[in-house]
Amino acid sequence: MYDLKFRQCKANEFTRLFYLLVFSFFILTSSLLSQDKLDIQGHFTQSYAKSDGNQIFGIPSSGTSDYRVAVMLFQFQADSNNSVHIQFRNRRFGNSPITKLEKSIQLDWGYVQHRFSDNLSLQFGRLLLPIGIYNEIRDKGLELPFFQAPFMPYSEGTFIAKSLDGISLKTSYPFLSSWLVEAAIYTGQLSWTESFRFRNPVTTAVIDFTRNVEMRSLIGGRLWLGDPDMGFRFGGSLLSGDFLFVLPDRGNIEESGSRLTLGLASFDFTRSSFFLRSEYSILREKNINISGYHAQAGIKLLNHLWLNIQQDRTRFDEVDPQLLPAASNKLFHQDFALGLNLPYKHYLLKLEGHLSTGYATDEPLDFLNPGLDANYFIISLATRF
Repeated sequence: MYDLKFRQCKANEFTRLFYLLVFSFFILTSSLLSQDKLDIQGHFTQSYAKSDGNQIFGIPSSGTSDYRVAVMLFQFQADSNNSVHIQFRNRRFGNSPITKLEKSIQLDWGYVQHRFSDNLSLQFGRLLLPIGIYNEIRDKGLELPFFQAPFMPYSEGTFIAKSLDGISLKTSYPFLSSWLVEAAIYTGQLSWTESFRFRNPVTTAVIDFTRNVEMRSLIGGRLWLGDPDMGFRFGGSLLSGDFLFVLPDRGNIEESGSRLTLGLASFDFTRSSFFLRSEYSILREKNINISGYHAQAGIKLLNHLWLNIQQDRTRFDEVDPQLLPAASNKLFHQDFALGLNLPYKHYLLKLEGHLSTGYATDEPLDFLNPGLDANYFIISLATRF
């Protein structure tokens, strides 16, 4: 059984490689024949980050400039109804264990899109997962008020992945006079890598525990309702799939996966001089129940100066004590952030400070003791080309 599961995991990797080869060949050969149909874009955010003590999100007390997100997006418009989209990513999060496990350049997403009409489209391949406010723009630094999207539910490599291997159907249509309804449904599978640090109770040595996580037979959807002219929208996202994990060089340690469900309610009010955004999340699986929210606000003080604030909380409501002893009813992560944004043409300079506490640090997990403080600041420059 273990060997079979491990082979299935390897087969998934070959499937993704096949996507990459097919899409790359199609893009390169087509671009030679019709240069005007190929569009290349890049998004780049380079940062310097420093904490005042405990390491968090790869940010050490000594500081690091190895903190960036860079993507290259290739879009080929075959005709008015068919297009191909491929994005490659380089991501560095300082001393984070996740950074050490990632490839320098990796396929972020790559899919084929067919438009049946102006209001209905189908995507197939590795897709941007349609969920929440930020998942589909989290690499676009010019569109984020802070260096990265809020921890809950967009935590890199923790609760949910960014992309989906599968198929998605999207539609939009007018509602009432000026309102718009946008809906997406999708199915497929996704995977990511997790890393946790524990301390051996006997030797006190720090242990890095790594596992590959997969969600199979996944189905989900998202619904937005709003007025584009007012910059106002609200909606919800829901996904559910079979959750299991694979240890390196082994098969799935469970004979069958358990069901994981994530629900998300979102609110977004964005105008030219201010914005208000908030999302509430719940995650349910047989071993763990998690809830959390984030709230953001920003106001334009001057022509080239924005002031932004953010509150972010994640709570472990119920956790199997055999999985994580004493973790139930614990505030896993709380963060208050204050930032300044200075936009100029295609550049955005961000200065932000964070006051954080909890267990989402890069230190060994220890729910028997109070959470750790890990305050930090980030200065970053985002651009596109």
